[in-house]
Amino acid sequence: MVEPQVVAGAMRVANGEILYRDYREGRPVIPLPYGALEYVIPGCVARLLGRSDAAAVLQLGRWLSFLSGAGVLIMIAVLARHTPECTEPTTK
Repeated sequence: MVEPQVVAGAMRVANGEILYRDYREGRPVIPLPYGALEYVIPGCVARLLGRSDAAAVLQLGRWLSFLSGAGVLIMIAVLARHTPECTEPTTK
């Protein structure tokens, strides 16, 4: 169950809180399994749109994941299209 942790981190950003707390200050410490952009982008977009509820942050995070995957597929297709065909080496 990673998705609730992502929503919790993104909601912290959307509400203007810091993403990484000092663990010595006490609980709650939220383990964040991904890098900061996974939380900052949906959190900032939700903040700009004025929607910091969990449903909006969750939906924005899912769109981010979908668009990232689509971008990777497009880059793979472009690279595959421009790759020269392999030919067998000739031996003499």
